[in-house]
Amino acid sequence: MVGIFMKNRSSEQFQTVLFQVCVCLLFSFSIFCPKTWASQEAVVTADKAMIYSDQQMSSSVGFVKKGKKVKIGDVARNQSRVFPIIVSGKVAYIKSEDVSTDLEDPNAKTVILERFKKLTMVDYKTKYSLSYISYASQVYLRKGNPEGIKDKDTFNWGGVGLKGEAYLKSLWDLQFLVNYLTGTATNETFRMVEAGLGGGFRFVNFSRVKVTGDVQVMGIPYASYSYRSKFRVNGYGFTAGAGGTAVFRLGDHWGLEGTAGVYYTKLSGFVAPKQFETITPGFYGTRVYVGANYQF
Repeated sequence: MVGIFMKNRSSEQFQTVLFQVCVCLLFSFSIFCPKTWASQEAVVTADKAMIYSDQQMSSSVGFVKKGKKVKIGDVARNQSRVFPIIVSGKVAYIKSEDVSTDLEDPNAKTVILERFKKLTMVDYKTKYSLSYISYASQVYLRKGNPEGIKDKDTFNWGGVGLKGEAYLKSLWDLQFLVNYLTGTATNETFRMVEAGLGGGFRFVNFSRVKVTGDVQVMGIPYASYSYRSKFRVNGYGFTAGAGGTAVFRLGDHWGLEGTAGVYYTKLSGFVAPKQFETITPGFYGTRVYVGANYQF
């Protein structure tokens, strides 16, 4: 009986050991044989994705170029920083941020978006606008006529402006400007015609809304200065300023726009009669343009 009991016990121990060995072999096989891993296809998104020999990325063994399709493991390692990858039958690792399981070409998406933008956005080349101008300025004047404007006085202008604008490439615009303004104080009246060029950069450039930063320089070929009913003389000058313009397209071609900026105007060339003072005033202040435009 003892011999039979010992034989049965030895058989049970042998079966237990054999089972444990099989489990270890299966576990080792699943780890060290990469072909048994669950894998997934991915595409390399980095320009140059490095391949590492270990999960800690301490040693690189090569690289893969952008757009290359590779097979990686389903489960990321090292706190999801790397994926296992098979290189020449051996296990290596690639950064998670360098690959994507979305196999659609990202460049194809960009092309589709650009085509959609071209189809939905009307490509206008020029714009003309007619605006009312309000110019609130401060006078800079060394010496004036009696009961006339003085240095640091406030002087308000009003007028109309015509602007033609060509939309260039790279968001730049070229502007052609013609303005007529007039202003009257108690005893004095000024009139002037401005003509010049400007440049704008479109910070916002949508089909129906555009916002630009503008710089403008204009000559004044004609200006007039009259004092009471005593005399009226002609002169010339220049204007320079900078500001911003917002354009809103209401229909296919028509729209509204508004401009606000800071401008400086200098007038000279006025030769008054001998008993009066010849003045060369300067005006510095804020201009506001409000008007309608037509684009085509």
